[in-house]
Amino acid sequence: MDRIERLLAAAAVLLSCMLVPGIAAAADCSASGTLSIKLAPCPLSKQLKGGAGTPLAVNASVAVNASISGGIAIVIGDSAHVLDSSTLSLIQTGPTTFTLRFDSNPSLVVGTHTGRITIKVCSDTSCRTTYVSVDLPYTLTVVSPPKLSKLTPASATAEGAKFTLKVSGSSFKAGDRIRFGSTYLATTINSGTLLSAVVDAPGMRAGKTVEISVVDTAGFQSNSLAFSLKNPIPTLTSVSPASGKLGAAPFTLTARGSKFTTTSVLMMDGVALATEFVSPHELTARVNLSSATAGALRDITVHTPTPAGGTSGAQVFEVDNLAPSVSGLSPSSVTAGSGGFTLKILGTQFEAGSVITVGGASLTPGAVSAQELDVSVPASMIQAGSDLPVVVTTAAPGGGVSSPVQLVVSNPAPTVTLMSPLHAEAGGGDMRIMVEGSNFNSSTMLEWDGTPLQTLSQTSTLLTAMLPAADLATPGTGTLALVAPAPGGGEVDKSFSVSIQRPAISSLSPGSAVPGASDFTLTVQGSHFDPAATVYWDGNALSTSFVSDTELQADVPAADVASAEVATVDVLNPPETGGVSRHATFAVATGGTAVMELSQGLDDIAWDPLNFTLYGADTATAVTDPHSIVAIDPVTLAIQDAVDTTESPTHLSVSNGSEFLYAGFNGTGSGGSIHRFTLPALTDDLSAPLGTNFLGAIVPGALEASPVYPHVFATTFNDTCCSPRNQGVGVYLDGVSHPVLTASIWDALAWSMDGTKLYGGDNESTAASFMQVPVIVTQSGKEQTTESIWIGPRMHVDAGTGLVYGDSTFNIIDPTSSTVTGTFPFPARGAMIPDSSLGCAYILYRANQSGFNYTLSCYDLASQTLVRSLALSGLNGAPVKVVRWGNEGLAFYTDAGALYVISGKIVTGN
Repeated sequence: MDRIERLLAAAAVLLSCMLVPGIAAAADCSASGTLSIKLAPCPLSKQLKGGAGTPLAVNASVAVNASISGGIAIVIGDSAHVLDSSTLSLIQTGPTTFTLRFDSNPSLVVGTHTGRITIKVCSDTSCRTTYVSVDLPYTLTVVSPPKLSKLTPASATAEGAKFTLKVSGSSFKAGDRIRFGSTYLATTINSGTLLSAVVDAPGMRAGKTVEISVVDTAGFQSNSLAFSLKNPIPTLTSVSPASGKLGAAPFTLTARGSKFTTTSVLMMDGVALATEFVSPHELTARVNLSSATAGALRDITVHTPTPAGGTSGAQVFEVDNLAPSVSGLSPSSVTAGSGGFTLKILGTQFEAGSVITVGGASLTPGAVSAQELDVSVPASMIQAGSDLPVVVTTAAPGGGVSSPVQLVVSNPAPTVTLMSPLHAEAGGGDMRIMVEGSNFNSSTMLEWDGTPLQTLSQTSTLLTAMLPAADLATPGTGTLALVAPAPGGGEVDKSFSVSIQRPAISSLSPGSAVPGASDFTLTVQGSHFDPAATVYWDGNALSTSFVSDTELQADVPAADVASAEVATVDVLNPPETGGVSRHATFAVATGGTAVMELSQGLDDIAWDPLNFTLYGADTATAVTDPHSIVAIDPVTLAIQDAVDTTESPTHLSVSNGSEFLYAGFNGTGSGGSIHRFTLPALTDDLSAPLGTNFLGAIVPGALEASPVYPHVFATTFNDTCCSPRNQGVGVYLDGVSHPVLTASIWDALAWSMDGTKLYGGDNESTAASFMQVPVIVTQSGKEQTTESIWIGPRMHVDAGTGLVYGDSTFNIIDPTSSTVTGTFPFPARGAMIPDSSLGCAYILYRANQSGFNYTLSCYDLASQTLVRSLALSGLNGAPVKVVRWGNEGLAFYTDAGALYVISGKIVTGN
């Protein structure tokens, strides 16, 4: 039998077996012959889901024992009981294998469907020749799958509490399970239309939609309904760190709390940060504060997006200023007194609100950047050398104070052109020292053997200091040093000598005698008397008794007072204890007062206590030595020396310590001048020209040397044409003028005893006034004026009372209040001089209006009452100026140029 015949015989057997129900062969589903064929499974049985939905394919395998090639076909036979609308197909999957696919009708009714399918191996698709046939029985069971219609609830918040999910629908039956995404829940069958299950929300991942379905025991799955797992609202409890430094390197911010999800984002002031999810309780993010604003408070929140979610409460994050750092200064050093300048401060972390302190003083910066601050340093801060710490402070939050960097203010090296005086007698009082030079500032000081002295006044070119008496108690030498301390600075040294204290006579008792008096004992009061001291009378030693170092007694024989004279009295100590005192005088005269006249032709007089000399300004018409300065012995009225000055001197004033004599000259068309003469040689060593103004030549008016500083004098400037004449006042130091009041009209001048104030009086204008100007040698202050206080042509300051006394008006003025405290009772004008050591104001006034008859009176300084008086008749002219000299002398000159010298009882009262 050929191959085709065998195949047809086998198909016939197989087909007969498949078509005959109930026989054993029917369940074999196989046939053999020329070809063999086998179907599996056998019988075909499948449970199908009915109703609308995707149809389920039922597959069966068909195998033959020989390869089927072209020209032979396997045909699925048609059958009356094959399900309507079913699709049957046989698909070759290999040379000998086929797959029978039965696609069930999606609208099959629920129930069991049976039938048979005939499979033929034919010569062609028309099966004109059949090689083998097999009949396959099938049973299809169509069931109704579960169907969902509603979820309760339809959403839940992840990480929330457990809840019960209710599933509503139909066709629910025992064994059905709720499928939650890919997870099967423990399901309760409430009814054929309701299932329920407990959902553990804390275990769910949020932020997505989950498909929920029901699966039955046959594996059929219902339709799906969407269940929304909403994100929870996050809770933020802390952030770490809670603050950051402006400009610092990027850092990690850690947020802690709860209900964080993988989609949660850290926000800073509403701006999302690049966030890393660590756990539901922790998030991290990188933070960069390079563009932040210092001092700002930032809100840190956690935001979880939809579904649901939300934004947490805020935690505050503070953006702190970085602590500033100063790396350098430009300039790093300046010279004291050089003026204000702009300081550049270099460093990091500077802010617009940064505060700069230089030497502890707060300054406001100008130009500002993170690396540079510019600040204007005023000149007042660098007047003296010092190291000024420069500190930058940046305000809170954060911020801080930089380490100080020193701005070096270097003192300039001082120069000295004058230091005076450089000599004193041991045992004297405090001494004022003047130093003139340059580059002085507030730290410049005068030192005595390395110990700083008290500075009394100071300018950039002048310093005055007090050398205390304690440093002058012992003879010897010391060093006065002008010191500008470090940084910078320097020192200029001068040697200062302290000589032995000479004995000094303050008074004699009795102070006068009449010619022809008998022997008497003379009591000499004074200081620094040695036990071996001797009293001399006109150069002859007297028998002397030592009482104490302040008192000696000497026997004066009658022969020494036999005739009228003015005797000189001296005390001589051994050389090692001081030598000889300055002269005292003793008047031997009728009434105890000696009056002597010198008709010389004087225009002014001045007393030199150190050299015991009266100086006179000789006019061009003087009897002797015209246009000269003459030195006159007050005891003999002999002219001891004369210096021809070519021009006639008009004003004289002796400096403190009898170092200089200042003389004023009217000059010619080029203006007047002030000359300085060294004493006692009367050498002209300096000239200060006064010049001219639009009114013509300027000539000196009042001229007064400082009572403290030998190199300082004051003068008024007078014009030569008009009234009032005065055109201002100037103070001179070594001939250099420092105008004090350029518009004042003063006629009289006087210094306060400490040399710090200059007093003036107006005697020309109708609004007469007393004025005073605070003067620190060369610096002027505010003028103080009191109207309607008449001064007169001259004014005097008493060393003991400190009060000001005026010629002619005889007013007494308290300069501290610029008020009149008393007036001497005179109806007529005159000249006067006060002396508190003797308790008198010595006043010369005209007693007889018809001639030159004057009275010299001593008035008590305190009570302004008359104490004693002396008539002076027939004077040669009217008194112009009165001076005190020695222990018991007065001298005055008249407008006729006559000099009168008076000594004795009218002066001392004894």
